[in-house]
Amino acid sequence: MRSFSILIAVFIIGFIIWWFFIREVNDTALAKANQNKQKAQIVIQGGYSPSTLVLQKGILAEVEFLQKDSTACLAEVRSAELALDKKIAPGEKVTIKVPTDQVGEYNYSCGMNMFHGKVVVK
Repeated sequence: MRSFSILIAVFIIGFIIWWFFIREVNDTALAKANQNKQKAQIVIQGGYSPSTLVLQKGILAEVEFLQKDSTACLAEVRSAELALDKKIAPGEKVTIKVPTDQVGEYNYSCGMNMFHGKVVVK
């Protein structure tokens, strides 16, 4: 019986590691662009939707984070690459400017680094 309990515990730990650190959610969206500006919204609710946002190179870009989750972990968005470290209350929106002068990827995460997303400039 004891080895069965250990087996269940190892399975649960493995599942938690996979769910928060290995699993990839492929939810991609393209920002809406007009003549000289592109805008997009990322909804925070149980994660980030879309988890991958694609922007066009060379067009000014604004990304809005809309908080719809009251989870403490998701109350903060961080990105060293975007110089982003913001706390966002439920119902609040935070808009950031994303540099689009070069092709690249900008990763971001929640305050506990459990939920991830990225902005891709193509």
